[in-house]
Amino acid sequence: MNDLERHVIQQILTVEAADFSELTTQLSQLAVVSRHATGVGVYTNFSPTADLEPCHSCPSVMRLGQHVVAYIGAKESLGGFVLYVDDGIITTLEGYIYEGQWPDDALQHFRLH
Repeated sequence: MNDLERHVIQQILTVEAADFSELTTQLSQLAVVSRHATGVGVYTNFSPTADLEPCHSCPSVMRLGQHVVAYIGAKESLGGFVLYVDDGIITTLEGYIYEGQWPDDALQHFRLH
């Protein structure tokens, strides 16, 4: 998991899922299995380690991220993220840009609010 993904997930969980602390512990137990660039964003898919405990208090389907705003790239393009949690396990992070193309320098330059 790269720094952008880690910071975004931590921010989303802090802002929108503080009641589900089990999700925060999953961060160290997730491996990136694929990334798919769409031109206007990117999907990062995760696979849990064998010993990962699902969040038993979480709803079976959660889509988080509506309260986190991102400024991505050196030009600070406005973007957002959606964190997918299925059956208590973080499965996917979707990043998107509102206008134009996903910046090539997104990993080097980003701010979250």
